[in-house]
Amino acid sequence: MAVDVECTISLPQVARVTRSIRRSTASPETVTHSTVATPPAEGGEDPRGVPLSKKSDLIQDLVKKVKLPNPLPDPGVEGTLLERGMYAVLLRELPETRARSAVAALRSKYEDYNETRVSQAQEIALAIAPKGKGLERLGKYLPAARLVKQYLQAIFQEVHGLDLEGLGEDPVGVGRQLASIDMLGAAVTSYLLFVSEGGELPVLAGNVRVLDRINAMSRTSSVRKARELLNPLIKPQDRLSVSYTIGLVADQWCDSRKPVCWECPFLDACPNGKKVFKDWKVQQERLAKQRKKEEARAVALAKKEEARAKRDAEREAKAQLAAEKKRLKERQRLEKAKAKQDEIRRKKLAAEKAAEQKKAAAKKAAKKKAPAKKKAAKVTKKKAAKVTKKKAAKVTKKKAAKVTKKKAAKVTKKKAAKVTKKKAPAKKKAAATKKAAATKKAAKKPAASKKTAKKKATKKKAKGRR
Repeated sequence: MAVDVECTISLPQVARVTRSIRRSTASPETVTHSTVATPPAEGGEDPRGVPLSKKSDLIQDLVKKVKLPNPLPDPGVEGTLLERGMYAVLLRELPETRARSAVAALRSKYEDYNETRVSQAQEIALAIAPKGKGLERLGKYLPAARLVKQYLQAIFQEVHGLDLEGLGEDPVGVGRQLASIDMLGAAVTSYLLFVSEGGELPVLAGNVRVLDRINAMSRTSSVRKARELLNPLIKPQDRLSVSYTIGLVADQWCDSRKPVCWECPFLDACPNGKKVFKDWKVQQERLAKQRKKEEARAVALAKKEEARAKRDAEREAKAQLAAEKKRLKERQRLEKAKAKQDEIRRKKLAAEKAAEQKKAAAKKAAKKKAPAKKKAAKVTKKKAAKVTKKKAAKVTKKKAAKVTKKKAAKVTKKKAAKVTKKKAPAKKKAAATKKAAATKKAAKKPAASKKTAKKKATKKKAKGRR
C-alpha cells in the first residue's frame, strides 16, 4: 500500500520514516484512492475506453499551447538538488548561461548556503554579477539576488534545512512538501523529481489533477499506478517538458479548489474547465447585471447627493450672505460709532485747544494790561476812598441830625406837658359837663319809647275788634 506522508520535519527524518513504512507495507500493489486505474497495455485503451494514441496526441497538443515564461531547466546542470532548484528559479530573471554561472559563483563564494540565506541582497548581487566597474551593473542582478534569498528562505522554513538530497529517498512526501512552496510549485518540483529519480516521469498531485480533468488519465493517489498510466502516453524524451508544463498549468490556473479555468490554455479540452467556465460566465453576467444595478444606484445616489450638496451649498451660501450682511451691518455700526467717538474726541480736543489758546491769549492780554489795570486800580481805590469818606461824612451828619431832632422833640414834649398840665382843670370840667348832658338826654329817651309802644298796642286792639 502506497502511503503519502505529510512532512513537517527534516528530510533525513522523512527518509527514515518512509523506509520504515515501506518495510511494514503488506501489499505494495494496493492503492488507497477510491478510483483505481488499471494500467493499459501498450497501444490499447484506458478504462474510460479512449485510445491511448488520442490521449498522447491530446497531451502533446495541449502542451504546445502553453507558452513558458522562462526557458525549460536543463537536467544536465551540475550541482546538488538545492543548487539545481536555485538554477531553475534563477531562470525567471536571468538567461540560461547567466543562471548557470550565478549558481557556480555562489558555490565558490559561500561555503554554506545558510550564509547566503542571511546575506544582504546587494552582496549576493555583487557575487553573481559579471566583473566590471561601476554599480549600475548590480541593479540588473538585484531582482535575481532577492529571488535567491527568497528561495533559500522558503526551503529552510519548509524542510528545516538546506539539504534536498532526501528527495531521492522519499520522492512522494518530499515532493508534496516542495510542491506546496509557492516559490517552487509543481513545475520546479517536477524538474527536481526528474533529476533526482534519474529521468523517471515526475508524478505530483497537481499534475495528476490536471490530466484527470482533461480526461487523459483517471485520478489515483498511487505514484506507481499514475506512472504506469502515464508512461505509455508520454515519450521518454518529453517527460521533463510535459511534466514541467503541466506543473506550470497546475500552479497558475488549475487550482484544486479555485481553478481559473477561463484563463487556462487547456480550457477547450477540459470538461471540468468548460463547466467551471460556464458557471463563471453566468456568474460574470450576473455580476455584470449587479454592477449595472449598482452603477445605476450609484448614479441615482450621486444625483441625490449632488442635489443635496447643491441644496446644502445654496443654504450655506444664503447663510454666508446673511452672515456677511450682518457682519457688514455690524461693521458699519462700529464704524459709525467710532466716527462719532472720533468726532466727539476731535471736538473736545478742538475745544481744549481753543480754551488753551484763549487762556494763553487772555494771559498775554492780561500781561499787557497789567500796568494800566494797576493804575486803574489805584484810581479806583482813591475814588473808593473818597466815596467812603463822603459816606462816612453823611452818616456822621445823619447821626448829628438825629441827636439834634431828639433833643428838639424832648424840648417840645416838655413844653407840651407844661401846656397840658395847665389846661387839665378846664378840660376836666368840660368833660364833666358833657357827661351830665349825656345822662340827661338818655333819661328822656325811655319815656318816649314807652309812649310809642302803648299807642301801637291800642291800634292793634282796635283792629281786632273790627
